[in-house]
Amino acid sequence: MTLNYFFLLSLISFSSLIYSQFQIFYTPPENRGIMTIKAFTNFYDNKSALYVHVGGNTVTAQPPYWIRYFRESNQWNTQPHYSFLNGSVCYNGTGGYNWSMVRDLIKGRRDTVFLLGSWLWITCLPPESGIESRITYNSGMNFSHPATSEGAMSAFDFDPLTDSIIYGIGQKFLLPVKLLKTTNKGLNWTSVVLASSSSNFDYSLKVNPLNRNVIYFGTASAFYRSNDGGNTVLNISNTPSRDIAIHPNDTSLLICNNSGIYKSTNGGYNFTQTLNVNTSKLLIHPELPNVVYAGTVNGIYRSANFGSNWVLYFASFSGSQSVTGLAKYKNDLDTIYASNDKYVYKIWASSIGVIKTSGEIPVSFRLYQNYPNPFNPETRIKFQIPEQGYVRISVFDLLGREVASLVNEKLTPGTYEINWNAEEVPGGVYFCRMMTENFSQTIKLALLK
Repeated sequence: MTLNYFFLLSLISFSSLIYSQFQIFYTPPENRGIMTIKAFTNFYDNKSALYVHVGGNTVTAQPPYWIRYFRESNQWNTQPHYSFLNGSVCYNGTGGYNWSMVRDLIKGRRDTVFLLGSWLWITCLPPESGIESRITYNSGMNFSHPATSEGAMSAFDFDPLTDSIIYGIGQKFLLPVKLLKTTNKGLNWTSVVLASSSSNFDYSLKVNPLNRNVIYFGTASAFYRSNDGGNTVLNISNTPSRDIAIHPNDTSLLICNNSGIYKSTNGGYNFTQTLNVNTSKLLIHPELPNVVYAGTVNGIYRSANFGSNWVLYFASFSGSQSVTGLAKYKNDLDTIYASNDKYVYKIWASSIGVIKTSGEIPVSFRLYQNYPNPFNPETRIKFQIPEQGYVRISVFDLLGREVASLVNEKLTPGTYEINWNAEEVPGGVYFCRMMTENFSQTIKLALLK
């Protein structure tokens, strides 16, 4: 197993002159592929971990497993975890699983040894395929499968306030698709029939964070909503859904499928297509809810206005440009993690419109006051450096949280200007800090909205 920390820079064409820096963060063993990634945070101590699902698609590979990276300690735990999602391997071509991948995994926010997962599989001989959901109350030492007698769940989500209430969507073989609900952490389940049997497992489900009685869920042929905690179901659209992103502050939501991304501003009753690219993953920035990332077959797209407009954010994957997973921690600046079939990538935005206005070598470092100030929503910041070196310019709020990374690169001596568009942050007082190896200066900015 190799952990590759070699930094790479990629210049991507953007109308706003944004480019991303990235790092190949994890390389799987030989004969292995990255199936997906997830990020979880411990509710009690706020420790967070990135979970990487490593799969095998040959008969000579071991069963799939999860490994973990802990951000706070910057350490990998490469011992396989969560064997309750693994299948046995078929070295001789009989029995066991020739291929499998985890479709989704959720971990208790408060009960961190409780997990619910679903995985797709193909057996060796006889050749069969299907989906299975499993549940564990002790981190996989013991587990039940299927997780419910109602059938395998392809997608699921917790109630925002308790781990005991879980919603799922799935079906038994050749039986109708159902919305499932438990109020006792999976010991008992109730169900509501949604549609006839389906062989397509592109299901999605999310609980509304503003109203925990509203649940959105979709299949390969329709989009549904429940307004009463899953007791009754409304078929509100014929737009299929692979993933759902719900704005935490209003009635806007996004869904995606193989035709692109669709936005609704009225709780799913009407949708407008905003991106025409095959999309499977949606991820909302935890501190800036108008910022959304989309994993597509062409790389990662980014929106600063909750899906109304999109720009290509990252497409420098080695191998396939198809994104298999997206993850982001809270309080982790502008960094996101993404996976394709070969690697896990750590990606962060760097410069936005940096212009060198003079090549004359200044006599000192200096960060000038922005202009205009106050401003709404754009302002220009000028700075100068007398020697070559790495320059970082960031914007912080009153609580010391970084809200924008404007410069993070090695520059030659000269005078520069940079434009900051603060459309995606609320009005207020902010601090802009310039830092080099031998210099630091901070100015105050006033954003009026």
